[in-house]
Amino acid sequence: MTPEQLQAFTRQLVAQGEAYNKSLIDLAIYSNGSVTYNDILQMPLNQIKMIETSVSNKIKSERGIKEQAML
Repeated sequence: MTPEQLQAFTRQLVAQGEAYNKSLIDLAIYSNGSVTYNDILQMPLNQIKMIETSVSNKIKSERGIKEQAML
């Protein structure tokens, strides 16, 4: 691996890490206090994905209710 390739790879890893941390923070925020950032950091990845899916479904459901109420 050339130095340039190594730098590009490192930049990619840093970007992925930042995106992952943002996702964890978003999950903590949108869980309405059900899950804290520290809780999430201690969970295995499969549990994080399950919570993320549940929170996402809840938000979509709430949006659907609000949209129907506006009709």
